[in-house]
Amino acid sequence: MNATRVQREWLYWFDRLDTDEVIRGAASMAAVPVHGLRLMPAEEARGKLDRAWQDIFVPGAQHVEILRTLVDQARGVARSVHPTIRDYNCQRSMGPTASVALQPIRCLAGLAGVSKSSLMKALERICQLEHSPQFETEGQRLLLYPVRRISIAGHPSVRSVLKTLANPIVVAAEPLKDLSALMTHLRDWFLSTGTCTLVVDEMQFFTQSSGASAMTAQLIMTLASLGIPVVYVANYSLVNKLMQRPHEEQDRLLTAPLVLNAAKATEPWWAAVVAEYLAVSPECFRLDPMAHVAELHLLTGGIPRGLRNLLLQSYLEAVALKRPTVGMEEVRRAYRSRANSSYRKNIEDQ
Repeated sequence: MNATRVQREWLYWFDRLDTDEVIRGAASMAAVPVHGLRLMPAEEARGKLDRAWQDIFVPGAQHVEILRTLVDQARGVARSVHPTIRDYNCQRSMGPTASVALQPIRCLAGLAGVSKSSLMKALERICQLEHSPQFETEGQRLLLYPVRRISIAGHPSVRSVLKTLANPIVVAAEPLKDLSALMTHLRDWFLSTGTCTLVVDEMQFFTQSSGASAMTAQLIMTLASLGIPVVYVANYSLVNKLMQRPHEEQDRLLTAPLVLNAAKATEPWWAAVVAEYLAVSPECFRLDPMAHVAELHLLTGGIPRGLRNLLLQSYLEAVALKRPTVGMEEVRRAYRSRANSSYRKNIEDQ
């Protein structure tokens, strides 16, 4: 017998996120245990551990505050553009307006590996519709994506990035070679899919090029002209490059940044992250989250990616020594290892 799907109210995907605790619970991604590591080749086991740790997301107070800010912003856009399904249909029948009001551009800045990308994935996840992107009401079946997140890595141009956002059916049928036609299509597509925030992530390609600041500024300003707020993820190196841009661009790109800091050693969030990571394989990692949390912070700077890399190298150290479990001895060996030299230098230079 099929369960009857509950009819949801319009904009429920934003309205359900009404308290910080609801946001925290919706954003959390718990550890999925990995079993049988001892029976696997070392590299296979390492890969499974790495994937399991990458999927974990433990929101701290900073994360919840940033999520609350961005959810409220997206909800505000939705309520101003299409507060009811009737307003949505009226907007769809009229199509996008010729003039587009300036929308906020927010920079999410922080050290590399501090969980900025995981935070933006959480924003996209918590604003999704339940079960599927489809919203059914009054004889309509709508495909809605309240928050869209795109990865910039590997795209050679602004046009290439824009085409990844387009309706795939339209792209398959029409080349959309003209930039103005592509922009018009995207405004209409975002209106159709109820998109209220665009997240731009993983900008490694642009930041590594010789014209990084110019390309990044052009991309963000172009995306901001699509009629919805833009949030872009940036390491401090990119922020420093953007601060060399003309003042009018700085005013648009770097006003009211959102900053995600590394955890402090005494912060409850850091202890929760360590405990969740160790829960992936407690039979292998014989570490006490409470007893070792301070030393693990000292060895990683309170950065989740640093913790992940240190634990991965610790596992390889234990395998090399033919030891069945990982303790603090293996962790300390991993910290001093050649494989960890660049991370160690970053930590000790802080």
